[in-house]
Order: sequence, then structure tokens, then C-alpha cells
Amino acid sequence: QEFHGECHANYIRKMQASFAWDWGPAFPSVGIWKNVTLRAYNVAFARHVTVETIPDSSYWNVTVTLYLDVVNNVTGTLSTTLILGDTNITSQQQASISSQHNNVTTTFCVPKDQVAMWWPNGYGSQALYQLFVGFQSQQETTQTSVLVGFRTIKLVQEEAVPNKPNKGLTFYFEVNGVAVFAKGSNYIPAHILPELGAEPALLHRILTGARNANMNMLRVWGGGIYESDLFYQICDELGILIWQDMMFACSMYPATDEFLATVATEVTQQI
Repeated sequence: QEFHGECHANYIRKMQASFAWDWGPAFPSVGIWKNVTLRAYNVAFARHVTVETIPDSSYWNVTVTLYLDVVNNVTGTLSTTLILGDTNITSQQQASISSQHNNVTTTFCVPKDQVAMWWPNGYGSQALYQLFVGFQSQQETTQTSVLVGFRTIKLVQEEAVPNKPNKGLTFYFEVNGVAVFAKGSNYIPAHILPELGAEPALLHRILTGARNANMNMLRVWGGGIYESDLFYQICDELGILIWQDMMFACSMYPATDEFLATVATEVTQQI
């Protein structure tokens, strides 16, 4: 079958909206569409960091994982510094990395009374704190940073009518224990040419408009692209929750071992 004149577009791991949709034209492009950067390092380079915050009775347990590009096996020190106004919380631990095991994880505690909670737009402020994460070996030091918010989020699925499961389940989110009315929209690519849809000024304008329209959630639609780190950072700053699709919209996709292996890599990289 043909899809808007482009045959078998679902076999190409490219923005599916490039091949037209009911809201836009077909402009399939090809080539390098993101900035190219040359990085020089001797041992390791801090590529990405993930942060998980889990509440305890009086503390937040913060788990930080640093992902690195690694040349050789090396032992060094993983360090974290969380900036809390006049107070910093630091941690250090020895770690070994290699090209086969290129990530390292550490956990530290933050007293609840030292941080404010992050809330969706319309429910409170969006407190964010800068976290520096670094790895130091005998040869060099590499460091990156990320903004961290402290909040809990839960999908509530309970019997809509007690003791009557045939009546269905609830489906709503609680943030910090408060039920949130999800108000939002479907986010499609900001431009049919994806390299033009990631411009900072454009993202700020669109997302600020969503915030000003009292939205607190956006669904990143699965026929577009995985958005840039800047996109998600702006959403954090504006109090916008993200309902994230994987990029498999409205088509049948191959189920071969080879294709599924690439999907596993794709999803892992995005998460």
C-alpha cells in the first residue's frame, strides 16, 4: 500500500511525518540535520547523565548514573555536587569504567527540608536545582550538569466503582500525592524539516504559549521525532509534563530479529 505517494515509509527509521500526514505536506529530507561536534579526550568523556529521585520519610534518595565515552579501562573518582543556594551536597566514590561497561552509578541523600518540590503548571512552582556530575582519572577530568526537580508521579488505576471491576478503572495522574487534571495537547514536529524545528527561539515560543494557555501536559506524538534535550528542559522549567510516545505511529512495522534489535537500541538510547 502507498502512504500519501511514498511507498513503505514505515520501513525507514525517519520522521514519519516527513512523508506527509493529514495536517502537513510530504518533504522527506536526507542528510546531517543536527550540529556536528568534534570532541578530543584521552580517556573518557561525560556524555549523558540520568537522575532518579525517590522519597523516604525525611530524605530524597537521589540515584545518579553517568554515561561516558571511554577509550581504555580506567579507574577514577565519580563526584556529584547538588547546588542548593548557599548549601551544596557533595558525594564521591571510586569507580572503574571500560568500553564494555561505560556507565557508573552513585546514590546520595538530600534532606526534604532543603529542597522545594516541583509542581506542574497551575499547581505550584517549578523548583529546579543544578547537579554537577564528574569523573576524574589520573589523566583528566570530565564533567557535565543537569537540572533536577524533586517530585513524585503516579498513574492511578483503581476500580471506578468499588467492588465492581466490570465498571472499569480510573486513569489519572497524581503528582506529589495530588490528583492532576491533565490539560494539554498533541505535540507534532515544529517544522516539516526537523533541523528547523529545534531552534531554541521557536521551542521557547511554542512551549511558553502552551504554558500560557494553562496546559500542563504535552504528548510527544509518535509520528514525529524524539525531541531535543532543550525541549524537555524547557518543559521542566515551565511545569509541563510529557506523555512520550515511541516513534511508531499508525503503521505496521517489521518484527524481524534484526529490526527489533535496532528498536531495543533506539529505545534504550532515548530513555
